[in-house]
Amino acid sequence: MKRKADWDTYSTQLVAWGVGTATDYELLTRLVRGRVLDAGCGVGIHLGRMVRLGVEQAVGVDLGIPGLHYGKENFANAIFIAASLYHLPFRSNHYDLVYSIDVVEHLDKPLLALHEYYRVCKSGGFVFVQTPNYPVKRMYDFWHWLRRSNQSLADDPTHFSRLNSFGLKKIMIEAGFQVVSICARNIAFQRFLPGISALRSNCFGHCLGQKVIIIGVKP
Repeated sequence: MKRKADWDTYSTQLVAWGVGTATDYELLTRLVRGRVLDAGCGVGIHLGRMVRLGVEQAVGVDLGIPGLHYGKENFANAIFIAASLYHLPFRSNHYDLVYSIDVVEHLDKPLLALHEYYRVCKSGGFVFVQTPNYPVKRMYDFWHWLRRSNQSLADDPTHFSRLNSFGLKKIMIEAGFQVVSICARNIAFQRFLPGISALRSNCFGHCLGQKVIIIGVKP
């Protein structure tokens, strides 16, 4: 992982923005039940949603202390813990759902983290992982730069593991999960051409989506 001081700086930026990374909540909420772990929770926006859905327990883990403080102040019914994703401080077979949204790309050892997700997940429980879809992600970076919504063409320097749908599926299987669903998030022009959204779950969408979401189950 990055050094803790770097995570604090990154987390401070998240607090300033006051937002969480967007995901497919319709897809995620289908899996929500029982005890839920947000692995790499940032400022806790997603955990706030989990609490409102009435889960038994909503827990977030991160190394960014400013983000954890923000979460505690704003989402009182969730639990926030400072810990490494490589060494989760929970007993095995504890969570019904582990989700990790735009996190594994920041890890230099994503497989090690996925092994921990597997360990703490119950048998029959789910893992939901979202990550930028490389190398096509760089095409979207260029598009946003042209539109001036990005100030630079440079890739995010905190992305140490540049995965795509195939690479993420491979390491999830290596970690022990059975992959049950792969879908793309944000395919170019889908807002203007609704039919494109139908491609999200096929190989075409997997290759062209800005991000990829993979759902696995622990046997």
